[in-house]
Amino acid sequence: MRRKYALCSALAVLICCAAVMASPSSPRVAAPKAAAAAPAVDSAPPKLVTVNVAALPAAGPTTIQTSTPVSVRVDNWPERETDWSAVSVAVFTAVLAVATILLAVATFRLWKSTKALAEETSDTARRQLRAYVFPIQFQKPPGASTAVVVTFRNLGNTPAYGIAVAARAELAGSEDYLTQVTDAGPALGILAPGTVTTVQAQESIAIPDNPTPAEIDSATFALYVHGRVDYTDTFGKKRWSRFRQVYRDGQLVVCRSGNDADDFADSDGN
Repeated sequence: MRRKYALCSALAVLICCAAVMASPSSPRVAAPKAAAAAPAVDSAPPKLVTVNVAALPAAGPTTIQTSTPVSVRVDNWPERETDWSAVSVAVFTAVLAVATILLAVATFRLWKSTKALAEETSDTARRQLRAYVFPIQFQKPPGASTAVVVTFRNLGNTPAYGIAVAARAELAGSEDYLTQVTDAGPALGILAPGTVTTVQAQESIAIPDNPTPAEIDSATFALYVHGRVDYTDTFGKKRWSRFRQVYRDGQLVVCRSGNDADDFADSDGN
């Protein structure tokens, strides 16, 4: 009975609520009509807006955590294989370096020997082509006369330029007292290859200064013919030669000293 009463009560409440909701509470307002034209745009500049930014807190130091080093113990290292390609390259490089050094030494020796041969060949050619002027004949009249004529010839293959000759015929007790000829005098001209020139020897007597009685008693005077020839060869080099002969037993013979030239002077310097 109670259930029916409750059900009817609930149904009545629902009907009342529905009736209330269906009845109009107020008159409806008509919606406004749209404007005919859009309102004008405001041309005033926008206002500046100030934004305050709060300061951020400073970042703290970064902490990096490191771990302790790890020690690894290896009891048996793996055997390393020999790189024969690298060894062969190293050996080849060493052999190439040694060969290069030997080749450089051989080249230097060859260049040195070639240079010496070239210099020797050039010197030989000059010796064969240069002028050689020497006395070839001494003419002395018979008797006690000291007049001597000396004949010179160019025995070389090229002319002798600026030839100068000095000849002396001296009576002296020894070669040590002869007057040394250090200058042949003024040049006479050019002496062509194979041609000759003659010179009259200057006559004089060589007496030592303040001779002792023993030197006078032991002195044996003899006639010496000596002198000097100066000239310039075709290569522009100054040349000279000296000669000395003594008259004995009716003829002039070569002395042991005093006969030399610029390229084969004797050791005593006479």
